[in-house]
Amino acid sequence: MGEIVNGDKPGCQLEDEITFFKSVGVGVQDAVAASVVLTVAEAKNFGIVVEVVQ
Repeated sequence: MGEIVNGDKPGCQLEDEITFFKSVGVGVQDAVAASVVLTVAEAKNFGIVVEVVQ
């Protein structure tokens, strides 16, 4: 995932492709990875905002 985020390797090349990241490890690593992905996605205006309804 880091190589994709850093631009060293390409992510999805076609609209119907997805990038799958299987994170196995310490919970804090998952939180940091999610934070980095969110920061990059927001900076590049990727994705959609989903409102959480309780």
